[in-house]
Amino acid sequence: MSYMRTISLAAVCMALSSFSFAAPAPPPSSPPAAVPPRSGTYTPAAGTAIPWRINRAGTLIWNDLPWLPTGGYFTPQSLFNSSAQAWQADQNALNTLLKAGIRDLVIWPSHALTLASQQALQRLLDLLNSQGFHYGIAFGQTPLPPLSGFLVHPSIYRFDNPNVTVAHWQVDNSDAAAWFTFDPKNNSRILQDGMAQMDGSTASAPNTGSPDVSHPITLLLPHVVLPPAQHLPDVWSGFDSYRDALLQLFAKIKFGPGLRFFLDPLGPSASLPASDDLVVPDSLMFHLEWQQYLQQKYGSGRQISSHWVLSDTIKDIGLLSRLVPLWSRGRGIPYLYDPSTGKTWQVLGGTSPGSGWWADFYTWRNKTLRASLNSMANLLKKRVADVPVVCTEQPNSFLLTQRHPDGYDGIAVQTTAMQPWRTARVTGAAYASAAWSSQPLWFIASPIQGVPAESSSSASIGYPSLSALDQDITDMRRIGLKAFFFDGFQTPASQLQTTPDWLQKPDQLAWLNIAHHDFDSDSLAATLLPRVFYYPVNAPGGAQIGITPSTAGVYWLPSDTSGSSLNFWPSFNGYTIQMPDDSSRTVLWSLFGPRTVRFELAKPRLLQVFTPGGNPVPVKYEGKNDVLVPFGTEPLVFQTSGQTLFPVQAATDVQQLLILLLNESRGKKIPVAAFAGMQADQDIRLLKEHDYLGVYAGAMHQVNLLAPLLSPYRWIEGEDSVGSNFPNIVQNPAASNGAYLHLDTIQQPALASAYAARYVFDLPSSGSYTIWVAGTPPGSGTSPLGWYIDHNPENDPLHSQLYSARYLDSYFAWYPLGTVNMKAGPHALTLHVRKPVNGRYRFSIDAIAISPQNTPFVPDAAVRPLPLDNRLAVAFTTALLKQKP
Repeated sequence: MSYMRTISLAAVCMALSSFSFAAPAPPPSSPPAAVPPRSGTYTPAAGTAIPWRINRAGTLIWNDLPWLPTGGYFTPQSLFNSSAQAWQADQNALNTLLKAGIRDLVIWPSHALTLASQQALQRLLDLLNSQGFHYGIAFGQTPLPPLSGFLVHPSIYRFDNPNVTVAHWQVDNSDAAAWFTFDPKNNSRILQDGMAQMDGSTASAPNTGSPDVSHPITLLLPHVVLPPAQHLPDVWSGFDSYRDALLQLFAKIKFGPGLRFFLDPLGPSASLPASDDLVVPDSLMFHLEWQQYLQQKYGSGRQISSHWVLSDTIKDIGLLSRLVPLWSRGRGIPYLYDPSTGKTWQVLGGTSPGSGWWADFYTWRNKTLRASLNSMANLLKKRVADVPVVCTEQPNSFLLTQRHPDGYDGIAVQTTAMQPWRTARVTGAAYASAAWSSQPLWFIASPIQGVPAESSSSASIGYPSLSALDQDITDMRRIGLKAFFFDGFQTPASQLQTTPDWLQKPDQLAWLNIAHHDFDSDSLAATLLPRVFYYPVNAPGGAQIGITPSTAGVYWLPSDTSGSSLNFWPSFNGYTIQMPDDSSRTVLWSLFGPRTVRFELAKPRLLQVFTPGGNPVPVKYEGKNDVLVPFGTEPLVFQTSGQTLFPVQAATDVQQLLILLLNESRGKKIPVAAFAGMQADQDIRLLKEHDYLGVYAGAMHQVNLLAPLLSPYRWIEGEDSVGSNFPNIVQNPAASNGAYLHLDTIQQPALASAYAARYVFDLPSSGSYTIWVAGTPPGSGTSPLGWYIDHNPENDPLHSQLYSARYLDSYFAWYPLGTVNMKAGPHALTLHVRKPVNGRYRFSIDAIAISPQNTPFVPDAAVRPLPLDNRLAVAFTTALLKQKP
């Protein structure tokens, strides 16, 4: 395994190209101002028309005044219970809220709203209007049909044990499953297939293959029927009947002045939870619409077969629309499967084929989901009440970026109280969807879920103080949120273990009222835009969601836009990003802190450099082609007018590192030193020719060879286990080396007492070493971990304190497992996931570092340390920073 990823010269040249801006731009990575505003006119049953609009800052302007609500979810008992006691309970609850000064509500029905009677709904709305409440109406868990389809997740449903003749899987929500046994050494040739035996949640299938195959692997393709409460409903099948039921319910409802918005008319999961991203639906309406899309796009089965790279041409578009892939995210086998006949068709190109199947599916699926949400929003505004319609963005789905002038008008984001890292992770991605829309969208926190169990016992669940509540709202306001609805008021008894009932906490209701007045009275609240800039979520180049380093509150946020990662280890990280106006920008930052960096360009005076906040950075020109840029500790944003941008020090730094390693290797008589010496001599020539990219690539290749032999550290990728029963390797560009080992399952480990991963390494010398892991942070959602070296007794982690900021959207962090004395030579580290948590085994491993005590390890996300001992690292860094650019 190379010390770092190898770099393709062609890929680097392409990635480093930027496109011109006609004039200096506003803040370098902010989308352009979105105009005109979304607007409407609401006419209550009794009263004058009320205009509304969404301003550029994402605030709802109601009757020419900003509406900045702070309230909560109210679950009425009387909508589905006609008893006098239920109606009295609702009246008492609303009176309690009035006395506390709380008037902003989301009406959250405990069942589908269409199941309520018109009389019960009208009575509730009349009471709300008479008492001066302002409210949004949610639709509960809508009665759309449950989504059924095939879960294409071969990373999890893969059985790789040639010593066992029957494969077993634990499968959630599955009523049937197909299995495929294949030969991994012969182009993934399918040996056998069939339908699995189902016993409750356990699926089983033969794992025998054929006599000439010594190591067969079996994949499972489960057919699932997903509970609509937590999953995407089948919007393709149930839309029309649900629409008619809504219109019938609202036909005689008279809305009063208190109505402000509708929330999630297709349910909160209609914007695609991440768990459903690999489900291929199989309902009749899905297939009819999918077939129609393929017909319109390609015109013939021959064209589709070519684009999907099928080994055989299929002319029947109806058949093509039934096919399900047996691979996803680079894992699985290159075949398409017809569930109706059991037949498979080979796809050329291996497990990461050039087939366009997934791209076509995602494009069409996301387009139809947005169209369904927009259609329902337009229906409500035209036929029921012309108020904003808000939809909930699922974490990191980026589905709700609005490109249409009509349709839904706002994005709601679910967040968790008193967890600022999670607020940034979830809310930041949703803000990007709102900000990159063609018009401003109202941006609200709904709901803010209760303080989790690890922060507060169930008996006292809630905020510990007014300052904690204020801090939470402050953190959310910084990312652009303009309304806050907490969960919940009159919480159902079944949810009290995880969700507070604010009605039972008068002191906290008083705090909520104070927070509302602080927010509403802030003269800047309605117009304040968060300070943000963006990175491409699929090519982050080391960027991390949250406050940008060394800035005064500028948020670094992910965006679902194209870009390229730029990794010039050990000196620079960065990326390019495509902007909404089709321009491209390059972002770079120094891994060695402040220094002046040289760039050689054909037209250096066309280069523009900005801080993340949009301030221009002064540069210095030297000679005809050179420009000197002062780097600090924050990233810099470059507009290059189409010129290739390459930091000269990226080349000279790695050249000096190679010379340093070369001198060390010569003293130790390492055989590769001769080749490294040849490269060092060639680098001198290339530098004279100003071929900096050639210097970097050539020197980096030799550093990759020398570093593992000379480094005092041992860096091991999580996915490079020599023995693991973790079921999944996840590809992610923000992870170390682009992947990590992943465990998240209810399935008991096969033929073992626990899930474990084993890693081998060699130490250059005897001494005391600290074992570090970049893994899932300890907490209530993470399975407890044990570890041991060689055959020594198992240990607990040293403690749960994190020694680095979270990275990969807060999914990973570094922490030490412990310190152990080891002799020079080979060793093995075993990480043991001890037990499930909340019924699931959950733990992921990105990287492991083994550092000698005399060379302290300083974790920095996925950036590897210099392969030098402490003395040489200090000397190398000091020399670099003293060099003239």
